[in-house]
Amino acid sequence: MGGVVGIDMAAVLTVADAVGYDRRWMALLIPAAEAGMVAGYRKLDEQTADSEE
Repeated sequence: MGGVVGIDMAAVLTVADAVGYDRRWMALLIPAAEAGMVAGYRKLDEQTADSEE
């Protein structure tokens, strides 16, 4: 299974500008969202590996 590398910060900030979100808050929140995605994928990968054994 593939893995998560990260979120494209430039793309997120471009979208944030387009919808009127504050870039500073997005820049602060995205690393936490990224960490949550990585943790979730890691957990899913572990569960999938356990079920294959």
